[in-house]
Amino acid sequence: MRVTEVSLENVKSYEEKTTISLGEGVTAILGENGSGKSTIAEAIGFALFNTLPYNNQDEFVREGESSGTVWVSFEIGGEEFTVERSTNGTYNVNHETEDAELEFDTHDEVKDWIRRKFSLDKESDVDLSTLWEKCLGVEQTKFLSDFRGSQRTREEQFDPLLGLDIYEQAWSSQSTHNLKQPVDELKKRRQTASERINKLQGMVEGLPEQQKTLEGQQSEVERLSKRLNEIQSDLANAREEFGDLDELKERQDELKRVVDNVKSQIEGKVEQLETARSDLEEARSAAKAVDETAEEHNQYCKADELLDDLREQKRERDKLESRVNEATTAYRDAKRDFETVQDRAKEARAAEERMARLEDAYERYKQLNQKIEEAQEATQQIDENESLVQEVDEIELPAAEERVTNQKEKIAKLESKKPLAEAADELDEMRADLKAEIERQSEKLQDLDEQRERLLAVDIDSRDHEHSEEATCPTCDRSMDADLRDKVVNNIEDQIEACQAAIEDAEARLPAVNTGLALARNAQEAVASLDAERDRLNEFEEEVKEIENRRERLVNECEELKPVAEQLADLKQEQSDLEDDHRAYEEAEFEYQQKCDAIEKVDKAREEMFEAAHVVAHLERRLETEFDDLDEQIADQEKIKEAAEDAHNRYVRNEADAERLDERRDRVYSLYEEIENLERDRREAKQELNQVEADFDADRHAELNEQIDDLDSQETRLDTELSKAQDKLEEIQSEVERLETIDSQLERWKETHVQLERDIKFADTVRDGVRDAGPKMRELIANRIGERANQIYQALRGTGRESLTWDETYQITVQDGSQHKSFSNLSGGEKMAAALAVRLAIMEQISPLDIAVLDEPTSNLDDEKKNNLVRQLENLDAFEQLCVISHDDTFESMTEYTISLEKPDRETHVVSDAESEARPTGAD
Repeated sequence: MRVTEVSLENVKSYEEKTTISLGEGVTAILGENGSGKSTIAEAIGFALFNTLPYNNQDEFVREGESSGTVWVSFEIGGEEFTVERSTNGTYNVNHETEDAELEFDTHDEVKDWIRRKFSLDKESDVDLSTLWEKCLGVEQTKFLSDFRGSQRTREEQFDPLLGLDIYEQAWSSQSTHNLKQPVDELKKRRQTASERINKLQGMVEGLPEQQKTLEGQQSEVERLSKRLNEIQSDLANAREEFGDLDELKERQDELKRVVDNVKSQIEGKVEQLETARSDLEEARSAAKAVDETAEEHNQYCKADELLDDLREQKRERDKLESRVNEATTAYRDAKRDFETVQDRAKEARAAEERMARLEDAYERYKQLNQKIEEAQEATQQIDENESLVQEVDEIELPAAEERVTNQKEKIAKLESKKPLAEAADELDEMRADLKAEIERQSEKLQDLDEQRERLLAVDIDSRDHEHSEEATCPTCDRSMDADLRDKVVNNIEDQIEACQAAIEDAEARLPAVNTGLALARNAQEAVASLDAERDRLNEFEEEVKEIENRRERLVNECEELKPVAEQLADLKQEQSDLEDDHRAYEEAEFEYQQKCDAIEKVDKAREEMFEAAHVVAHLERRLETEFDDLDEQIADQEKIKEAAEDAHNRYVRNEADAERLDERRDRVYSLYEEIENLERDRREAKQELNQVEADFDADRHAELNEQIDDLDSQETRLDTELSKAQDKLEEIQSEVERLETIDSQLERWKETHVQLERDIKFADTVRDGVRDAGPKMRELIANRIGERANQIYQALRGTGRESLTWDETYQITVQDGSQHKSFSNLSGGEKMAAALAVRLAIMEQISPLDIAVLDEPTSNLDDEKKNNLVRQLENLDAFEQLCVISHDDTFESMTEYTISLEKPDRETHVVSDAESEARPTGAD
């Protein structure tokens, strides 16, 4: 079989129907990233193998178009056919050799015909989409990832391709000799799948309507945003003008307050001046009284000062008498304490002697107590460890393993969003191009309208042909008559219609681009978390390992503690035998601790008693010698104070006012000066107030205030409406995403239903040897493919020193001398070479077709490895046709057929190929 041509129309970056011819042998499809190379492979997969790498066929359609169509022509068995398939439902087959269209009633009939042509019977375990997705046309993103997963994941990827999944499906969780139960279970699952499909189909009926509602709501949000911006602009202008007037009003009010305030201050200062004059007269009278009473005042003060000293001596005498009483009491207390300490010291020495006799038994008791605690702790630790082991087995380990499983499913969902996320930049660029096109065409339309109006303004018919020159074009100054003017006007009107049509077309396409861009941005945000989610998966897997290690440590610790715990009973018995001696020791120790301080206090108590007696005698002698005639001296000074008291009181009453005489005189002079300054400030403020009142427009100020209130109200209302509209938009987006998720679930359930049908049919025919046949067949097939993959790998690497194996777990291992490296430990170039070798070997061994498409197989390969790859591909006899998609020129000079693509204006063009120039169909 060989694909001869691929044609695309309104598909992604292909607008006009463009045909690409494919040659025999190795064909290289070259171009920059995003130039439309992979779209050719997608077209082959869509038309011949019923598969697209999108959740929705609309993502395959060029932006702005309602549907896209591909035509794939191929030769097989000496005949040539063309399959036409469109996203709107068209699915036709034309027999080119006989120039006749084949008749089919349903899509399934077309697919069955293709399967038969490709030698895939209905009973075959490999369907068309699996054959393409996992063998003939593997996506670039999955080329390496299929080999990175766990063993289970790899089996899920390759078992269906190799026809080995039937063994697992037939024997999962069942006995060797009884297949009825799994068959019944499969039928139950098929029934569940049918019910689920019916339910989901009903749930997704509203998806198209919700998508239309989403577009309408997005337009409403844009309209409200635009109106809100206009209101906010008007509000800012009004506030700016209002602010200028408001500043004048505030200055006017401030000046009024200044004038009133200065007036009040003047009045207050006048009142203060009257008060200050009165205070000055009072100060003059006080100064006179102070001069008259100064001598008697001094006598009074001297007597009072001497009396203070005498009274202080009296207080010292009273304190000394109090100290004599206290010292006498202290002596009696010290004597009593001395007698008590003597008795306690004798009892403490007796308790110390009893402790010495019981010390050995007491120390042994403490040692036993420590060993019993260790044995009890060991017993308790064993119980806790056993409980923890049970908790690990029943709760922690299953929960951790479940988190690992859930995280893998989450990562798989995020991986599925990559194609949509990768389209974000292209959609963003497309949106910018559409807006630029609208602006450019609008400017051109305005220029054309002006040209037409200038031409129509020329009055050709009214001029005097005999006496005046010919009329000239107002645009280019060329002479013109009526016919020429009409032709030019008609030409301009044609251009105007073309501009209007271009604007309408761009405006019609823009909402769909906006919607797609929003979805792609959401997908980008989701895909951006992939690395973090993979890290979390690693953390979850490490958590499982840690839990398993902790369980092992707990079990080992239990074994180590058992010998200690088994000594508990013997230790307790020995401790019980020593209980009486231990208690007697503690009682003696307690008594000793309570009274041992008395032994050291006997001598000290004796000294304190003697010292207290000495203090009493000393204080009594001081009372007799130091305070003999104190009471008579106090009486003499009190008589002197009594005689001078009236003059002293008069002096004190006037002293303060007399001292403020100068201060009050200065206060009167200061008030005169302040009143003069305030009067000057009042005149200046009044003058400025008159000027501000002349400049201030009160009516305009009130008008702007009302206008601002109205605009504020409109802004609040529009902001509320916009917020509600955005909330509604988010609700609709959530609903659309929910329905799209349900739609994806529906497709998966349909696939599950088809798989279950095949499983049931297979399970009814298998025999007793199926259980053992599965692993053996996997090992046999994997070894056969691995041997061929090793040959290809060595050729790609250009060395016989390295060897590759692909074992029954589908694990790739590379041996380099004595070193064995798993796939995850290989370099980028080694991974690509190893994956490519296995892929090519699978194609040779498994595929009924002798064609294949390789998407970017030179990724991570150096120049030498790229050249080895080209030579190896040319030497693969099992393939009649290989198409290699690449963004570099490695294949340009070494392949049998080369196609170069470019996308200079967001539309893919075939720049050149080895046999023919690019040609839009129908151009000739």
